[in-house]
Order: sequence, then C-alpha cells, then structure tokens
Amino acid sequence: MQITHLKLCRLTIHYRAIGATVIILTLFSSVQMAQAVDGDLDPTFGTGGQVTTDINRSTDIANAVAVQVDGKLVVVGQTYKNNDYSTEDFAVTRYNTDGTLDNTFGRGGKVRTDFPGLAAVSSAVVIQPDGKIVVAGGAFPQFTFAGNFEVVRYNPNGSLDRSFGNGGIVTTTFPEGSYAFDVALQADGKIIAAGTVFVDFNPGDSSNTDFALARYNPDGTPDATFGNGGQVSTDFLGLEDDAFSVLIQPDGKIVAIGSANDPATFYDFAAVRYLSNGTLDTTFGVAGKVHTDFGDQNFDRARSAALQPDGRIVAAGFAISQNGVVQNFAVARHDSSGVLDTNFRYRRNDANRLWQLLPWCYQSSAAKQWQNHHRRRFEWRVIRGRLLVGASDSYRCARSHLWRWRQSPNFLWRSKRRSQRRRFSARWEDCGCRFPSDRPRAVR
Repeated sequence: MQITHLKLCRLTIHYRAIGATVIILTLFSSVQMAQAVDGDLDPTFGTGGQVTTDINRSTDIANAVAVQVDGKLVVVGQTYKNNDYSTEDFAVTRYNTDGTLDNTFGRGGKVRTDFPGLAAVSSAVVIQPDGKIVVAGGAFPQFTFAGNFEVVRYNPNGSLDRSFGNGGIVTTTFPEGSYAFDVALQADGKIIAAGTVFVDFNPGDSSNTDFALARYNPDGTPDATFGNGGQVSTDFLGLEDDAFSVLIQPDGKIVAIGSANDPATFYDFAAVRYLSNGTLDTTFGVAGKVHTDFGDQNFDRARSAALQPDGRIVAAGFAISQNGVVQNFAVARHDSSGVLDTNFRYRRNDANRLWQLLPWCYQSSAAKQWQNHHRRRFEWRVIRGRLLVGASDSYRCARSHLWRWRQSPNFLWRSKRRSQRRRFSARWEDCGCRFPSDRPRAVR
C-alpha cells in the first residue's frame, strides 16, 4: 500500500495541538560533567535541562531556535487561544543561558506579533551579526495556500525594527499563495526566505506547488538583482514541490532543499542550487536539480539541511517504507556537484536502507512477539560510523533473525540448522556488527 494521498497538510501546514500547550525547550549537555556524559540533559539549564513557557494561557508551539553569540537562545513559533487558529500570531521568546526568560527582551522575555485579520505562523529564525533577529513564516486568511511570505525583523530588545520594510514587517506576494519555511542570511546582509508557492492547489487531490525563494536587501526591499523582481520559483515535474530549508554557500550560491513528487518514485528528497542572481546552477545535479528516492518508492521528504566545510550537503527528514507502514529518520548526503555520496553509508552496496531497516525489525509487532517468546531484547547503535546490533544472548540467533526479518516481517526464527546460521552470519559481518555478550568482531 503506497501512501498516495498523504499531503503536506497545507490547509494547516503545521501541526495543530488540541487544548493548552506550552513551548518546551530542552538543552543537552555539550561538555562532560561529573556523573554525566555528552547528550545527557544539562542540569544547569532550567529544571533538569528543560524549560516550558506559556505565552498567555494559550496554545504555544515552538518551531525553530537560534543561538546568539552571547549564548542566549531565541525561539520562534505561534500562539493562539481556544483552538481559534484565525487569531494565531508570531511568537518569539528569548532565554538566558541558564534557561530563564530574558527580561530585557520584549515583555518578560516574550514578544507577540499580530497580523490583523490573518492567522500567522513563524517557522524559522536567524540572528544578524548586529544582534537583530529575522523571523520568517506566513500569514493567511484561513487556509495556508492563500497566504504570503512574511518576514519580520526585531531589534535586540524585541521591538520591531522600523527601518525594515513596513514598520518591521515585509510581506511578499507571489502570483499565487505562498508560505516561507526557512530563512538565511548572506554575508552581504541580504536575506533569503524559502518555501512553497501554491501554483494550483487542490485539497485532497494532486496539486502543483513549486519551490519559492525571495531575496531582500538589508532594509527589507526586494532585491531586484535576484530572479524576477526578487523572486524565484522552480518546478520539478509539475506536481508538489516544496522547499523546507535554504543554505548559503561561501561562494554565494544558494541551495534549497525539500521534496518533489515524481510520478515514478512518489515523493523524493529534492535539492536545487541557484547562482547568486537566482538562475539555476547547471553544474549541480541535472540542470541544477537533484532528487533522491530511498528505495521504497514512497513518501520521502527532507525537512532540514546543513552544509559541511568541504561543501557536501546533508539533508535530513523522513522516509516512509514497508508499503506505508513505517516512517523512519532519513539522511542523505550529496557532494558539491549534487552527486549522492556513496561513502555516506553503513551497509555495503546499500547506502539508504539502514534507516528503513532498523525501526522496522526492532519495533514491529512480529519482532516484539519473537523477543517475548525467546526472552531477548535487541539493541542497536551507531559508533564511529559502524552499525552495532545485538541481543542479550546468542549473537547467531540475533544475526539470523534480523537478516531474515528484513525479507519477511511475519517470519519467526525457528531453524537451528548450522548452515543457516553460518550463511546469515556471514552477511551480517559485512555490516560491522558487535554484540553485547561477545567480543567485537572484525569489520571488513
């Protein structure tokens, strides 16, 4: 069963929460402390490493965070009351390094920006070198596909920067409705927002949406040297194409990452690279575009991306596998020319399947039944780029079971024939497995 009608949830484009919720911020320890290891919650931050913030007895959802040079944290999202989405506003909070609200920012560390008559959601934030805060998202009358890009700039104290756009706010109208998912800052101070333009949106049916980018001068005016009057849109195959992340390379080229609907492989990871003037960079991928399927011809989407110092591009999101049953973490890396980096893998000759295999074999109901029957619990982890898989007792049983499980989710390992154990074990040796009850085995 392929998921053929799973959409971007464009009627609400962001996840809704029912009832009152609060912004939750968690900080993990970045330095080793006494009785703690890297990745543990940082006890010096908030209460045991966690902070929750209520804006105004409302439903508050955080969507992005940025770190200032002084270590303070800026969190952006949306706030609304009584499940009335039409009153949604941009919400921005700032925290001191210990997790307390920064009282020098807005009112008690909180800022709320209203777009009269519209619902507004902020999705991304970037901090300028001068300390000003740039937030991007969208505002719409009722449905997201009828809205516009919205970019807001705040002074370091949380007040609107009146030197930017119209009183601190810039609205960008594409020929059709649009929404900005990410924002980035160029070295020259220009601002780039990236997202989706809803060329022909049909709720519940196949639609035509494109990557959308807009670039602004430091004062918020459209940059006429970029695309058509400061705007660029890019189509892949006439279906749903959405940009969720944007990166600026040191050479000024711009990379937008998201997903594209391909009739042959359904939704794929997608990336487009542009020259600094907004034209497609034909040295990247095929005519400036790249799309990557994770092997199941199902719904794969990149939601975030990062640029490595060597120019490689890492995209992360999700990949739906096993005929639509499982949604997994998915990560792909491309070199600077857009070619999939085949050295970025954990299994020989199979760079993409790892992220689909593990949650399936470890968490499926059949796997749990098998574990309960044999009183074994599987463990897996990745250390130094190697996949480590194990069970509480015989590694042969775990190895043969996991390999066979990859072939059939309903298979229960019963065979004790030595030939099978040897055959399956040899295949798993290529993965670099290590098991808790055994010495580390050589990795070939």
